[in-house]
Amino acid sequence: MLRYILFLIGALLTTISEAQDVETLKASAKEGDVQAQYEVGMLYKEGKTVTQDYQQAYQWLSQSAQQGYDKAQHQLARLYYYGQGVEKDYKKAFEWTQKSASQGNVEAQYGLGVLYYEGKGVTQDYVQVFKWFEKSALQGNTEAQYNLGVLYQDGIGTTQNYDKAIEWTQKSAQQSYAPAQNNLGKFYASGTGVTKDYKQALMWFEKSAAQGYAEAQYNLGLLYDNDQWKNQDHQKAVTWYQKSAAQGFALAQYNLGVSYLEGEGIAQSDEEAFRWFQKSAQQGIAEAQYKVGRLYKEGRGVAQEDTKAFFWFEKSAQQGDADAQNELGAFYKKGLGVAQDYQQAFTWIKKSAMQDKATAQYNLGILYYEGKGVKQDYEEAFKWFQKSAQQGDADAQNNLGGLYAKGQGTTQDYTKAFEWFQEGAAQSNVKAQLNLGLLYYHGWGVKQDYQQAFKWLEKSAAQGLSEAQKNLGVLYLEGKGATQD
Repeated sequence: MLRYILFLIGALLTTISEAQDVETLKASAKEGDVQAQYEVGMLYKEGKTVTQDYQQAYQWLSQSAQQGYDKAQHQLARLYYYGQGVEKDYKKAFEWTQKSASQGNVEAQYGLGVLYYEGKGVTQDYVQVFKWFEKSALQGNTEAQYNLGVLYQDGIGTTQNYDKAIEWTQKSAQQSYAPAQNNLGKFYASGTGVTKDYKQALMWFEKSAAQGYAEAQYNLGLLYDNDQWKNQDHQKAVTWYQKSAAQGFALAQYNLGVSYLEGEGIAQSDEEAFRWFQKSAQQGIAEAQYKVGRLYKEGRGVAQEDTKAFFWFEKSAQQGDADAQNELGAFYKKGLGVAQDYQQAFTWIKKSAMQDKATAQYNLGILYYEGKGVKQDYEEAFKWFQKSAQQGDADAQNNLGGLYAKGQGTTQDYTKAFEWFQEGAAQSNVKAQLNLGLLYYHGWGVKQDYQQAFKWLEKSAAQGLSEAQKNLGVLYLEGKGATQD
């Protein structure tokens, strides 16, 4: 019990001592001591030993700043920037930051660079950003060193220079600044400005991740997922994605969703995939929005619902995701989750096709061929089927063969028709197999061969295509390519 009483007395004496120190400090501040005015202002700003009071902080810091004390000028600028104890005023925040920075205050120099970068209180000027970041970095400010590296990396306010970018990033990283450690890891992982070195990348990502830096945790996940790395480990990748995702890092949430969807590094779960895709989608990641749309469309991990699928496809498509644009167009064409609208279908499918999406190019060819949402145009249909076919889309290969066979949008050419039907049939496209069989039967574009005709019609018929089954029946009846039966 005696110990407890002594502890309480000790705490009481400490409080009294702190109160006396504050009063002593205030007395000096009232006499015009700039250092005391600054310290009293900071006590009120941070709520240390006194009740936090931004107005009192503003009063004391103003007095010190007006006497030219650089630390007070910097802190006063921050009050104006955040509107604490005074009305928010970026112009005055800039003016006081500039006064402090001009006296060599390292934090103010960095802050001035930030204001020039944001264009707050001053016209945006990247050359000035570079100038002030460099001044601060030369004095050892870790944030300035890191951001100076970023400027060199991206060529902002200065000529792009990867050697300088790495030099400044490394200076910051060696001071244990987590964002710099992460960025240095990215340099080594990608081989940007330095020889690719996964061991170095791992080391720097781990240093940053150990400080809880979410992006580094995500990048560790990417590194362990990398099939070019001998230490690839999907389970470790998932572990790091989980750590990052739990902090709300959107890209990690997306990759965690992919891991659950594919069952890679963790037990497959459509429900968990949907949960993490949705978290990422809500933060605006276009790929995640597309995935959420797909799961709603297919009813995987969530109840099937076309309206919600359309909602997420639209969000993703508006951000330029080619897969989502194609799906959105298909929904408009079929009237799924939205009123049927061929013009909207054409608009979105074309956007996707212009991004070289093979399926969209095929779908655009269909719209031109059918004249839905656009004037019928066989030449345009041929153009887009050809683009898609050249990327290996089996449906497009079949349709391209059909246009060559009919001479629609191009000169009739059975030899080319045969070539494209053959490409599609090799991918087990049921219609291409049928058409290839018919060309062999008639000897169009290829030497007539009933056995080959029978072979391809049989393959198509086995997949359930009724037209192929009928034609196969004809071959049996005629005893061509097979024993008459």
